[in-house]
Amino acid sequence: MPERVVREVIYPLPFDVNSFLDDFQRLSESELQAIYSEHIDGYINSYHLTKSIAEVLIKQECFNVPVVIVRPSVVMSANTEPEPGWFQGLQLSTGLMAVWTSGLIRTIVAHEDFATPIIPVDLLGNFILAAIYQKFKSNTRNITIYNCTTNCENSPTMPMLAYYYGELAEMYPSCKMIRTPLRYIPKSRNKFTYKVKKITHHTLFSYFADCLLKLKGEKAM
Repeated sequence: MPERVVREVIYPLPFDVNSFLDDFQRLSESELQAIYSEHIDGYINSYHLTKSIAEVLIKQECFNVPVVIVRPSVVMSANTEPEPGWFQGLQLSTGLMAVWTSGLIRTIVAHEDFATPIIPVDLLGNFILAAIYQKFKSNTRNITIYNCTTNCENSPTMPMLAYYYGELAEMYPSCKMIRTPLRYIPKSRNKFTYKVKKITHHTLFSYFADCLLKLKGEKAM
C-alpha cells in the first residue's frame, strides 16, 4: 500500500495472491475487470500493483535461493556508459523527453513543486551489479531489498526538466522536430484546464499540420 516513505521491505497484499492468479486463468474479461477495480484501490496504478504481486511471489517461491530486489525510481538515459544520453526504447522519462523536445506535446498535468527522482540507467546497472556482489559476499539466504533513487534535494521538478529538455533541443535539434519545444510547462494541475490546452496545443495543431502535409502530397501524421 502507498506510504510517504517506501521502506525496504516486501509489503503484504490485501488479498491472497494465489487465488488472484487463479482468477486470471479462468474468469472472463468483464469479471477480471471487476476484480481489478476491487484490488487496485490503494495502489497508484496497475504497474504498482503488479510489482507488489511479483515481490510477494518471489518471497513465496524463492525458498533458500539468495535474492536481491532492486527498486529503481524513474529510470533516465545514461550518464556516461555506453555513452551519454543512451537509452534503449522510449519508455517513461525518456519517451517524455523525446516527445517534448520534438515539440509534439506542450502541456501535461503536473505539479510544479513535485520532485522527479530520476536515476541514470548506467548508474542503476552498476548498482544492481554491486548489490549482487554484496549479496554473494554476505552469504545470506534472506531477501535483500534496495530502493535505488535520489533524494528530493537532488531531484529536478517538472519545470526544471522542461527547461533542460528545451535547452538540449536547441543545442542538439532532432531531424524529427516539428516545432520549437517550450522551455516551461504551462500550469495545468486542473484536468479541465489541461483538456482545453490539449485541444489548442495538440489537437488543433495536429489538424493544421496534417493539412500542410496533404497539400505537400505527403502522408499525414
